[in-house]
Amino acid sequence: MTDVPTLHWPVPSGFPLWNHGEIHVWCAWLDEPSLGFEAAVHSLCAGERARARAFHFDHDRDRFVASRTILRQLLGAYLDHDPATLVFNYGLLGKPALAPPFISWEFNLSHAGPLGLFAVTRGRPVGVDLEPVKDLADLPMLEKQIFPPADLARQQALPGEERRGAFFRRWTEFEAVGKARGVGLDLDAPFSTAHPSSFRLEAIEPCAGYTGAVATSGLAPRLRLFRWTKTALATRGSHTAVTAA
Repeated sequence: MTDVPTLHWPVPSGFPLWNHGEIHVWCAWLDEPSLGFEAAVHSLCAGERARARAFHFDHDRDRFVASRTILRQLLGAYLDHDPATLVFNYGLLGKPALAPPFISWEFNLSHAGPLGLFAVTRGRPVGVDLEPVKDLADLPMLEKQIFPPADLARQQALPGEERRGAFFRRWTEFEAVGKARGVGLDLDAPFSTAHPSSFRLEAIEPCAGYTGAVATSGLAPRLRLFRWTKTALATRGSHTAVTAA
């Protein structure tokens, strides 16, 4: 099993109340043994269970199940609704969204190995991405694809560790914007198209060695960052039930 990373974000003392203009971002350890695969998989819908069975490696399957289970538990807590009965619709490129009567709520998720990232908000699109900062043999080629010409020389002049960090911060921004828009990552698109100025970006770092980004439109959001544990959900009664859209 992968070593448990030390997560920077706090476990909330009570399940947080969502307020207008906020985006709640949760980081979770997907190899959490207390989830229990057999119990978790039964909380998923038939389509999610089919996707889980399609994974070749057990650890990939278990992390998928964990991420979807945690997502359902979080959304169920915000909506005061049974997680197992939530229904998702999917966009043309696979972006999930809540079906009626909860369509005003927006969410997105990402995972990088053993870490999962979950964003929840209301009334605005949101996208998140999380990546480990690591060596890449094809870094120069990838930099040319995501940095505009005016910034490329400055990027490639950075020392090694700083250069890798700057690259992955920009990469997660592209991924997060693409996911917020529901179009995915298009490295062939012009820089201004793939990274439109109408989207706001916030950099996040849930633990050492990983970097992430949150993208949304509209006014600058207030980010609230939390670490997911089963105890956080145990106090869900501390938040006020919300009204469906």
